[in-house]
Amino acid sequence: MTEEIGAYTFDIRDEYQRKPIAEKLITLLESEIDISPMLITGYWGTGKTEFCHKLINLYGEQHSEVNIAYVDAFKTDHADEPVMTLLAAVLEMLPEGQKQSLIDKALPVMRFSAKTILKAGVSWVLRQDAEGVAKDLEGEIKEASDVVINHSVENILKDHVEANKSIEALQIALGELAEINKIVVFVDELDRCRPDYAVSMLESIKHIFNVKGVRFVLVVNESQLRASINHCYGSAIEAQRYLDKFLKFKTEIPDTFPRSPAERMNVSIEHFSNCCRNNPKLLFLARSNEGLFGFVASLIEENKLSLREVETFVRYSEIYHALTGERSVEGKVYGVQLPMIFAIYMACFHPEITSGFNEVGPAIHEIVSILGVDTPASFSGRFPVPAQVIAMMLVQGSGVVIDEFQLTDEEEERWNEEIRLLFSGSFGIENIGNRLFSSVFSTLRLAS
Repeated sequence: MTEEIGAYTFDIRDEYQRKPIAEKLITLLESEIDISPMLITGYWGTGKTEFCHKLINLYGEQHSEVNIAYVDAFKTDHADEPVMTLLAAVLEMLPEGQKQSLIDKALPVMRFSAKTILKAGVSWVLRQDAEGVAKDLEGEIKEASDVVINHSVENILKDHVEANKSIEALQIALGELAEINKIVVFVDELDRCRPDYAVSMLESIKHIFNVKGVRFVLVVNESQLRASINHCYGSAIEAQRYLDKFLKFKTEIPDTFPRSPAERMNVSIEHFSNCCRNNPKLLFLARSNEGLFGFVASLIEENKLSLREVETFVRYSEIYHALTGERSVEGKVYGVQLPMIFAIYMACFHPEITSGFNEVGPAIHEIVSILGVDTPASFSGRFPVPAQVIAMMLVQGSGVVIDEFQLTDEEEERWNEEIRLLFSGSFGIENIGNRLFSSVFSTLRLAS
């Protein structure tokens, strides 16, 4: 087990209460149920890799007799040899006395694999060369190619028979080792690999490593895995049906956790709060400031930010603070803080909108959608929420006509009163939302 994996445990940190999920997965892996390959899915940036490392450590603590291997598929896809990658991972975790027998059985399989790849490469070169020659040579080259292809097919058929024998011998060897101690292989980052390598890894697991006592756990973004399958086999292939035939059990890393028996908390919102609490420069954004925190929480939930995206937003907020110093968001009146925070968010995740903000005016329809605002002009017997306030400020400053933002005289009076309250009664606040947006965008572009 690598030092990197060993650094992650649920005892050190489990703020999203995922240890019970890991314990249930271990129960399944230790059962007699046929659940391999198992898929642990989640979108990018949801903490899959960290969860995988913690799961491995917990599994090893509870069942030290199990041989557990970890494969970072993304680090190996340059090798074009998923079979070798998986075998190397299994060999690494075996005691010295058990390695040689497996190596002896694995070598014929690897030789077959290398030869077929070499033949595929020769075929590709012949095709490329044929495209560049003069027409009067095409016939001769085609005839020569046909001879090579016929000979290659004959050799491949012979190799295929030998390969089947070698694969069976390898499977028997793996099965014998797994009878002594169960083998569990965790394959991570498969969704970041080249599509052909990802699919080849899946098919190697299915056809070569389908052995009793050897179990695989894939930690992957399932939607990206489906895209890889379609990339390799075409959109006509029903990727989900392909996976359903291959996978025995699937679970998803939840995006919420129980804060109390009656309440579940959004993981990304909690992560944002933790990041701010641990950063003195951003402490003003933490949960204690209900107005600003509530607004950011609504952005996170509305736009389904991952943990990684939350960290990116926090980093942009730090950058803005570093560039502006005393002119930063902290210390401003609430009415100024709201559009500034949203401007940082926009610069972080929607640079295509912010880059031309001054020249062509704001893409107000897109901004309203990002804010998650439906009917900002109506008070409905209560004061508007922050997203509605920002939307109204930007619409009024943009000059863009949107039906939902057309105000009656009474509504306009109420809005003006609300905005003055937000700005502590200050005057000269006309078009302030657009001016604040432009200032923040300019700062984060490092413009003079």
